[in-house]
Amino acid sequence: MNKPNFYIPHEVYAALVQRGDWKMHELPLASGELVRNFFGNQKTFALFSSGLSPDAIAKSGELVAGIDWVRIEANPKKDEPPLNINRYMVGSIEGDKYPVFHCGHSGTPNSGWANLKDLDSYLNS
Repeated sequence: MNKPNFYIPHEVYAALVQRGDWKMHELPLASGELVRNFFGNQKTFALFSSGLSPDAIAKSGELVAGIDWVRIEANPKKDEPPLNINRYMVGSIEGDKYPVFHCGHSGTPNSGWANLKDLDSYLNS
């Protein structure tokens, strides 16, 4: 596995996964600000996450949560949808923190660009 882009503490992980059932759910934007204020930037449109509850994590090195950050595209190209989606995966706890890996557009709907209607897939999961 690659080197993590950053780490989050246990209490932030718990706030992000909430239900702990790997079903995607929308987070309040204020929850995103807990992640290094990274997801709290002014272009943030929505934040979705899913993952395992902390007590369900069994193995070191496994991926335990995912976060999709939806932001308004700052420099859209001609005919490009207005929203940009970036995926982050969270690994199992290392010491007292969880490693977070930026995956870019990999695995996101519509190759990482979306219209408002495309976000229905998150709300219906």
